[in-house]
Amino acid sequence: MDGKSKMEMWTTDECNRVDGTDGSQFPPHLMDKKQTLYVFIKSLCRKFPLQYEKDVILFDGIPAWRYKAPLDVFSHPSINSDNQCFCDLGSASCPSSGLLNATMCSFGAPIYASFPHFYTGDKKLLETVDGLKPQQEKHETFADIHPRLAFPIDGASRFQINVQVKKTAYITGLEHFQDDQILPVIWLEVVPGEISEELRNMIYHSTFSANAIQLSFKYGSLFVCLASLALLTITCYFRTKKISKSILS
Repeated sequence: MDGKSKMEMWTTDECNRVDGTDGSQFPPHLMDKKQTLYVFIKSLCRKFPLQYEKDVILFDGIPAWRYKAPLDVFSHPSINSDNQCFCDLGSASCPSSGLLNATMCSFGAPIYASFPHFYTGDKKLLETVDGLKPQQEKHETFADIHPRLAFPIDGASRFQINVQVKKTAYITGLEHFQDDQILPVIWLEVVPGEISEELRNMIYHSTFSANAIQLSFKYGSLFVCLASLALLTITCYFRTKKISKSILS
């Protein structure tokens, strides 16, 4: 980030690493269902994990692997120990489950990130704001990635930006809010645009033509090996037979 391979705002080297892609492409060698993929989100100053969930079929039968953000990615460190590097456990800087304290990444502004409608967050976050209805299908983040080409064909990146209310005598109009209340400001949804027919055909042919070629090589090589073995067996048989006749003569 900013020409550096490492940040200096979190408490561990692992969390400070600038690791992952921008989400538009992944290294093909990392396409393994047991492998966690990472997207680096500059605005949050952290890498964001995506884990395999299931196989899906898109468009005209194109296979993809669905990766999702783990449900505990914004959980309190007492629930997800991997998040302990983002705040001091037991301190005021450690927010409720479902929130990431992004103050250090926001020039000191009291900014907190979450999933929309505090999806997967602590239930008490919903008590101070009316109209919030967290739903998995509307508020989760996922990516349907082509297993061979290693880029997302479909998906949705969904985040909510919140501010922490800090009452002061110099600012009026905050009477209706509680001090330190987490107030949603905006939530964002980034989805791929409509895929053109040309690109869809390219993905389709790249998928199934490559599969056909791979199968041809696989079974073609097997056929050649079997044919060679059969030819070698026949040759040895006739040579042995010829030698036997020569000895008997």
